[in-house]
Amino acid sequence: MRALAAALIIAACIAGAALAQEAPLVFAPHWEAEPQPADYVRLYPRQALNQNVSGVAVLCCTPRADRGMDCRVAREWPADQGFGAASLNAAQRFRLTQTSYDDFQSHSDTQIRLSMMWAAAIVSDEARNRLVNIDRETGFICEDLAVTAQP
Repeated sequence: MRALAAALIIAACIAGAALAQEAPLVFAPHWEAEPQPADYVRLYPRQALNQNVSGVAVLCCTPRADRGMDCRVAREWPADQGFGAASLNAAQRFRLTQTSYDDFQSHSDTQIRLSMMWAAAIVSDEARNRLVNIDRETGFICEDLAVTAQP
């Protein structure tokens, strides 16, 4: 289980660094609370874990007045493995700092994009590349979805 938690953290760090180089951030949130490694281990979709399947879910989130997040799944890979639902559950543990929430209010036309990578015990190079590429491809997905949703 510790190896799984370490793999999740490493994958998220790698993807976060890759995204930071590809897309400028308009709003960079700071968290008062966020999911812990044990949360990710507990929430990992059981079927995917048993089959050693890694995945990613990209969420578009809007902060609430209590500084928690209302999120929806914008992209999930692979489909039907439960990574979207697991990510929505994990996102319930995020809470912005008061300063970040106040800063977000000045960017109220945008959403917070959360990319959650779920790495199984053994991740092939092909799967790792796919996860990172999805993270890069969805850098502006929340803004793109907001534009297409407007009347």
